[in-house]
Amino acid sequence: MTEWVKFLQPSAEIYNCWTFLEKIHPNIKVWNKDLQEIYSSKKHKWGDLVSFEYIRNLSCGCIEVTIKDIKSYDVLVFGVSDKRPQHFGLYIGNNQFIHYRKMPQIEDLTDVWRKKLKVIYRC
Repeated sequence: MTEWVKFLQPSAEIYNCWTFLEKIHPNIKVWNKDLQEIYSSKKHKWGDLVSFEYIRNLSCGCIEVTIKDIKSYDVLVFGVSDKRPQHFGLYIGNNQFIHYRKMPQIEDLTDVWRKKLKVIYRC
């Protein structure tokens, strides 16, 4: 976990959980121009316009993995329904993930989070 502590500092360049993922993951670039425009114009309603299918299409070179095969640096995609992603995090090992919710934080991947987990990507 100590290697992840450096990412717990707030940063002006982080808008949300997606931009946080880009900052800490060496191979992911999910925050593209289209998403930036959606976010800038819709703010917190941007998630209504982004589906899991949209995220799959952005995930070039990423493969889906199961929870039993999860490894550090796997991208966690959470949702409250099967249609729209709600939140993103990065698995860091030892049943923990790092994510951005008002500020960077590390949490255990508890049953509450596991119930919301919809897709895991390895990029």
